Amino acid sequence: MTLPISFQTKLRRIEKDIDEAEREFEASKNVDALASDITDVIVKLHLLLDRAMNQIWEKYNSRKAGSGKPNIYFPVTTSSERFLSRLQKDQLHELHQKNALLFQLLEQIQPFHSENRWLEKLYFISSNRHERDAAVSERKEITGIGIGKGQNLYIRHMTVSNGQIFFDGDATNQTTGKKEPVRIEPTTVDRYLLEDLSIEAIPFARTSFRLTKTNLSKIFGSMK
Repeated sequence: MTLPISFQTKLRRIEKDIDEAEREFEASKNVDALASDITDVIVKLHLLLDRAMNQIWEKYNSRKAGSGKPNIYFPVTTSSERFLSRLQKDQLHELHQKNALLFQLLEQIQPFHSENRWLEKLYFISSNRHERDAAVSERKEITGIGIGKGQNLYIRHMTVSNGQIFFDGDATNQTTGKKEPVRIEPTTVDRYLLEDLSIEAIPFARTSFRLTKTNLSKIFGSMK
């Protein structure tokens, strides 16, 4: 089974939303607008995962006659035991027998596999959508140190240790030729982080989009 057209359409729209959010932020540097846009993207990805899980339930549930349908959400669990318990609660306790590949895909995406903590982070942001947008803040990060800009340097000895520079030498102004203290300027880059997670907002949205799309394709591909 291929990824349904409705999912493909929504994923294309989400990708465009990320591109638009990045363009608007580059123009305005408005962190509140960025926070709103990124939250909307994450919520949309969350809903697509939940919708996929509902289709899994429709095809593979083991509901007993007369029992109701549980509230179905994509599982996000912190241990193998909790994952199995969640499938039991969702009337999918026979999924392993009915579709072993699908069971394996759902199990492998869980956050108790360390490489899949993105899903836990995605759901953390989305779970607060009724209360607030994800907070985004600016952080300047030192990426290097510039020495002697506009100067001619004679260096007798120089060492760098624990972020400190020890300079023994002379510096002269390239324009006036006069001696002066050596100029030391840190080079910085602005990072815009999701405060609760300390990760960059736009790259996280792109990673979440890519992994959601990849895993949805695998999930539907396993459903014959």
